[in-house]
This record gives sequence, structure tokens and C-alpha cells, in this order.
Amino acid sequence: MLRDRHRFRRLAWGALAYTLLVILWGGYVRASGSGAGCGAHWPLCNGEVVPRSATAETLIELTHRVTSGLALPLVLVLLAWAFRAFPKGSPVRKGAAFVVAFMVLEAAVGAGLVLFEQVAYNASIGRAYWMASHLVNTFLLLGALTLTAHAARGGAMPRLRGSGRRGPLVGGALLGLLVLGASGAVTALGDTLALGGGLDPAEEPVVATLVGLRLYHPLLACLVVGLFAWAVYHVRRADPGGPAAFLGLVTLALMLVQLAVGLVNVQLRAPIPLQLVHLLVTDLIWIGAVLFAAEALGAGQYTRRPLRASTA
Repeated sequence: MLRDRHRFRRLAWGALAYTLLVILWGGYVRASGSGAGCGAHWPLCNGEVVPRSATAETLIELTHRVTSGLALPLVLVLLAWAFRAFPKGSPVRKGAAFVVAFMVLEAAVGAGLVLFEQVAYNASIGRAYWMASHLVNTFLLLGALTLTAHAARGGAMPRLRGSGRRGPLVGGALLGLLVLGASGAVTALGDTLALGGGLDPAEEPVVATLVGLRLYHPLLACLVVGLFAWAVYHVRRADPGGPAAFLGLVTLALMLVQLAVGLVNVQLRAPIPLQLVHLLVTDLIWIGAVLFAAEALGAGQYTRRPLRASTA
């Protein structure tokens, strides 16, 4: 049983790393305008399982579909393994179930983007809502994977009940990061349409609106960083040398790096490699914030010591 749990932990962290790679490739699909590479067809690509004559855009989109498709059986294995290796009521089982649910929803959102042609250089306000919701679900998926891996090593799950003042502070910081992430997704869409697609904001009102939002995104980022720093400060006061304080400081450092990356990204007019770096750091910040919340608000019976004792 102990060996099964060790292997499960490796699988859980591996699934998280693989999902990050899929997300980055999806970011490349969006930034390169390749989302319509398979036409308005899903799950087929241009009406075929394997396109006979494929453009670069088709290959990019098809690769994303294949790698995304492999993620679903991976998390199904994770769920089955969780039920095999952990007892009834374990947060690992619940976390793995949420992972599968969010992965299915992620696939549904991706399919909707294609079928409703909210891809490539489609400049509609509806697409902005699609991108924001896609980002929120991606964050929830990453959060579920992170908490599942964390619980598998004996980490407690975050709880608001009994957390005192820390609960609203940490929860508010996480909510702020969700809103900031959605804002970033919409801002990135504006860059794709105006810079990658060459759509003139003067002629496209939607593009003008999206580009105009670029000013507010860094302001919102500074506000969220301040909110998160406040939460870290209160957690450190209660437990200066604890893992929550350490994770909070590491995540804050990543946020400062992200502010610098964002500034350079704007100055260089959002080159694709830098957009991908920005996306990666965004995801790492979210993962760090989720772990910080788990340690800061963790409570209950699934702590590190009982888990080790029960598997000895």
C-alpha cells in the first residue's frame, strides 16, 4: 500500500507537469493564430481523422488536440489509482474526482471554441468571455491537480471554517488571482488580434476595447500582489517558520518576476516566446498560491504525521 501511494504521488505530480505542457502548447496555438487549423470540425480535423494535406496551422492545432486528448485517460488512471490506494473519505479521492470533472469541462470548452469558431483571429466580444471562462477552468483544473498531489503526501486540504481572519484574506487573494488570470487571458487575446492578426483597432471596435483593457491589467496585477502580500504577512505572523510562510514568499517572488516579464512583454509588443513565458509563470504562481492556501488553511485528520503512521 505504501508503495502504491508513493507511485500515485509521482503520477499526480507528473500529470500536473504534463498538463502544464498542454496548456503552454494551447497558448502557442492561440498566439500563433492556429486555432482554426482544423476548421470548424471537432473531434475530426477538417473532416478527417488524419488530414492528408496539412498546413503548419493544421499541424499545430492537431498536435494540441492529440496532447490534450491524452490528458483525459491520464487523469482517469489517476482517479482509479486514488480509489485503489486511499481509503474512503480521503481527500485524495475527492481531489482526483474533481480533476477528472475539470478535465472533461476543459475538453468541452475547447470543443466549443472550435465548433462556434471562437478561434484564430475571430474578433468578437463573445470570444473574450470564452477565453476568460477557459482560463478560470484551467486554473481550477491545475488547483485540483495540485491539491490532489499535496494530499497524497499527507498535506491537509484548505478549510475556511475555523481559520479566523486568515480565511477571508487567503480566499480573497485566490479570488483576486482568478480575476487577474481572466483579465490576462482577455489582454492576451487583444494582443493576438491586434499584433498577430494585424486587425486595426480603429476599424475593429472589439479589438479597440480589448487593447484598451491592456492598461488596466497591470494595475489589477499590482492590486492583487498587494492583497496576496497582506495575506502572507498575516500568515507569517502566526507561524514565521512554517511551510505556508515559505510558500507565500516564493509565490510573492514569482509575482514580482511576473510584473517584470509583463513590462518587457509590452515593450517588445508581445512576442510569442515571451507570451509563453508569461503564461508559464502565471500558472506557477497559481500553483504556488494553491499550495500556500493549503498550508495556511489546512486542518483536519489528513496531516503528514497520521498518514505516515498509518502506512508504516
